[in-house]
Amino acid sequence: MEVKMEKNKILIVFVVLVLLALIGFNFDIITGRVTGNLIPEVTAFPGEVKPGEMINIKIRPREGCVDPEVGFYFSGKNLDGSITSSGGRKAVQKAERVGAFKVCKRDKRILDSDGSFTVTQRTRPEWAGEYFAKIYYWKDRKTKDSVNVYFTVKPKEQ
Repeated sequence: MEVKMEKNKILIVFVVLVLLALIGFNFDIITGRVTGNLIPEVTAFPGEVKPGEMINIKIRPREGCVDPEVGFYFSGKNLDGSITSSGGRKAVQKAERVGAFKVCKRDKRILDSDGSFTVTQRTRPEWAGEYFAKIYYWKDRKTKDSVNVYFTVKPKEQ
């Protein structure tokens, strides 16, 4: 009887370990894809502009919703590689055709055929160095998070 109890205990421990391993190795698939699909795909093009030129920020909401207002910030990195204070937001631009406070993947009147929309901002004459656009998205009904996309503003003489 004791041998049978010992085998049962070993079998239970083995099954628990296998289940824990399966969950552990697939944890990102089980949970990460849900939150990962909420993070919008964001692209800045062109990646390098001169002061006064237009920078385009292409945003695809994916499974979540994004704020149509994009903030533009200096990262604090100068063209020579030195670091300075960022100094806060430099500009803000809202997507055209947007009357709402958020854009979701089902907003066909706002989104292009590929499920994205583009925000365009003219860079300022005094801009030089590394900048980024900050895009806010909703992680859930009450919580916002953000994703940044970087671009460089080179002086006109370069």
